[in-house]
Amino acid sequence: VLTFDDGFADYAEHAVPIMERHGLTATMYIVAGSVTGSGVSVDWITGLDPAAAPPLLTPDQIRDLHARGWDIGSHSMT
Repeated sequence: VLTFDDGFADYAEHAVPIMERHGLTATMYIVAGSVTGSGVSVDWITGLDPAAAPPLLTPDQIRDLHARGWDIGSHSMT
């Protein structure tokens, strides 16, 4: 079982193509609050200013992963 936590956008850019080359999918646990119009601050990375945090997946990217066979779960709300 493969899982990815928090839903960072770079997973779609880097991990997903590698996984697809090997015929694999995984479960992506999204921070549910990030799917709202206002999004959510990435303030849970110790030692990193939230303004410098990597972006999270957009709702369109999440829908695309689901359409490609990935399971989507909720990691937390914020």
